[in-house]
Amino acid sequence: YNNYFDYLPFLGVMLAKAEDILSATIDARKITFDDLFAYEDDQSERYQDADFLVVRRPDYEAVLARPGGFWKGGGFWTNDLPIPYIVCRKKRITPSYGGEQYGRTLFSPRGIPLPLVQFGKKLKSVRDGRIWSFWRGDMLIVLSPKAVLARSFDFGNTKVVVRDILISPFKTYLYYLFENVREVRHGHEFSISHGAMVISDGHLCIEDRKQYFWGGKLAALRSSAPSRVNTLTISLEAVI
Repeated sequence: YNNYFDYLPFLGVMLAKAEDILSATIDARKITFDDLFAYEDDQSERYQDADFLVVRRPDYEAVLARPGGFWKGGGFWTNDLPIPYIVCRKKRITPSYGGEQYGRTLFSPRGIPLPLVQFGKKLKSVRDGRIWSFWRGDMLIVLSPKAVLARSFDFGNTKVVVRDILISPFKTYLYYLFENVREVRHGHEFSISHGAMVISDGHLCIEDRKQYFWGGKLAALRSSAPSRVNTLTISLEAVI
């Protein structure tokens, strides 16, 4: 998803160094990704550190990555997963975000699902400029000069619930991005990839302007009026 010119030359070097370190301490062939997870019960697994939150349920896996930097701010757009990347029954339900930032590009801060702030007649993404973020359990806190976002996540067996609270001196709009969006119930229910549904407490409109990620086009769902609170449910019950 990323062709930054500084990544590829060093990839082989870093993999070789990692192999040297691991082979000197453990048998890396016996370590699997599952070993990183802390088991909560027989049906679910979870991993979290300063940057990532990974949750497994019987029918899906979800990954989140905090956007921007910590105290330094900034950070590449391709690092951002403020809405979970979900794979359900081996099907990708939600996208990853961001892309090449050098030169002329299809990608922009509006390609990251973070709120918009109104300045005059223009709407600017909270991601447009420096932001800082950190985790407090299942809550992602995003700080910027434009607004503060508290976004919490609830991982059920057949749905993921996203709750947003915004604090800002400006007019703000909640903003989400998905693939294959089709409106089902005016402003409140939308179908997305593979039969999954997005259900919003607040009224959302589909923006005419498309955004992009490595897999193609994304449709933007934005609150129809200035809003500071919303609950968005990603339902996986009908995924086929």
